Amino acid sequence: MLRPVMRHALAVLAGCLSLATSLPCSAQPPPADRVQLRFDAAQAVAVLAIVDARSAGRALAEADWQRLVATEGYRRLKLREAGIGRAGTGT
Repeated sequence: MLRPVMRHALAVLAGCLSLATSLPCSAQPPPADRVQLRFDAAQAVAVLAIVDARSAGRALAEADWQRLVATEGYRRLKLREAGIGRAGTGT
């Protein structure tokens, strides 16, 4: 289990990366031969919130799980699992 300081550091890092990738670097579009990277930390943030709630002894609400399964990362994970014939867990 992650320590609270480590979870906080990961959440801050995820937020910084998310902010950095959402800000335009210049007025010109990037050249077509450049890789464009988009960092989406929503799934990680939702999982960390669940871990925090469990470590604090708080009962998880349906909304906690819904926030996780609504993320693009979770939806992509479910598609990958289905593609390789794994049933996976959750909804």
